[in-house]
Amino acid sequence: GLVPVGDGALLAEALGGVGSVTTRDAASHAALADAGRADGADLVGDDAWLALSEWARPGDLYRDDPDVARDVVLCLQSDLGDVDAVTALAGETLRGWAVPGERMTVIEGIPGADRVVWDRLVASPLGAELGLAAARFVPFHELWRTGLPARPGQAWLSTRFHPHLLAAAAGASGAAVAVDPDYYGTKHASVRDAGSAWTLTGPGDAAPPLPTDGGVAAGEVARRVEAAEQLAARLYRPN
Repeated sequence: GLVPVGDGALLAEALGGVGSVTTRDAASHAALADAGRADGADLVGDDAWLALSEWARPGDLYRDDPDVARDVVLCLQSDLGDVDAVTALAGETLRGWAVPGERMTVIEGIPGADRVVWDRLVASPLGAELGLAAARFVPFHELWRTGLPARPGQAWLSTRFHPHLLAAAAGASGAAVAVDPDYYGTKHASVRDAGSAWTLTGPGDAAPPLPTDGGVAAGEVARRVEAAEQLAARLYRPN
């Protein structure tokens, strides 16, 4: 992922001796062309697609424990964006969805940084209204060890990119919040380009309705995984 590009000449120089370049989004692929690296550069998608390959034991990727894989899952970051705006949008969204905390899970992508917004929401009047303290909080170390609590039938609200990609690949519905329009907007749009039915919104936008459209179709997931496998085979098993 190369967008936003600050200095195209510096990018071209940095990639001058690189033998193989792949990108995860169309904007980054265009940036490579502008930097003179269009030849030999592939638009494959994010390397997380390889985590869904049989090579990577995908059975370990997801967690279906009903106490953890609840109906609504949140991943709300406090870095790289306006914390007040993210908190306000998340609060308006949860009020509109009207799902009690006992049916929610909250996950951390970065320890600490993804707890700030949630703690604010729990301490707010909305926290008491919806009983948010009853949500299941999954710290990053648990998430890493036991898997992502994603499944069809859920509604996700995520600012982070990889939870969007992997939860959508599992068939979950969701709304992605781009805390930074250039960086995160591009990343989330790449999952939309891969077939994600998730709503894409940002702080300051209207709260999205409860999503029910699913994630990425199984056939498209298989195509993306196959492309990632082919890339890995080319890089690591050339002969």
